[in-house]
Amino acid sequence: MAATNCKPGQMALVVRGFPECNLGRIVRVTALNDGISVLTGTAMWDFEGDLVGPLGGPAGAVADACLKPLRDPGDNEVDEMVRGVSCFVTRTGEVTHG
Repeated sequence: MAATNCKPGQMALVVRGFPECNLGRIVRVTALNDGISVLTGTAMWDFEGDLVGPLGGPAGAVADACLKPLRDPGDNEVDEMVRGVSCFVTRTGEVTHG
């Protein structure tokens, strides 16, 4: 199987897939699910989080191709998820400029 986007234990953003209500949700991938991966022909993760499956019940696994890992870019780098954003609003409503 090809290299995966995510690594075990990482947080990831759901960026594609069905049903669309999962888009934008964050999960923690725990382990590759080899059984489902073999059946589907694509890397599938077991995860912690709340995703809806295609039939409306809880999802059992999520495809690696549907995820964008959330990584710490390091001390002197800007995370690509916030690159180009010039200000941020904190939980208290305070605006800070980046």
